Amino acid sequence: MQGPEHYITPDWYPSKRDHGKVVPTWNYVAVHEITSIEGKWKVSQNRPEVDRKGVIAGLDLIGPPSSIEMARLIEERCGRHGAADDDN
Repeated sequence: MQGPEHYITPDWYPSKRDHGKVVPTWNYVAVHEITSIEGKWKVSQNRPEVDRKGVIAGLDLIGPPSSIEMARLIEERCGRHGAADDDN
């Protein structure tokens, strides 16, 4: 099963201005069912808080439902002000 997904441009990472060492990525939520159910979250949790805020702002700005849904997932999963959750 596939959940929300969205392209993430490195232009949304404020850290790009500092060092330029960022690349585009694809955020997604997926569930795989083989002999058990396994979920996977890839919602910018590996990025610093300032970059996650930039991704949320960028997704909110472009506005289609898929981007708004991904922005809310990043907030819920990583928190707008909290520490990142590294796994699942």
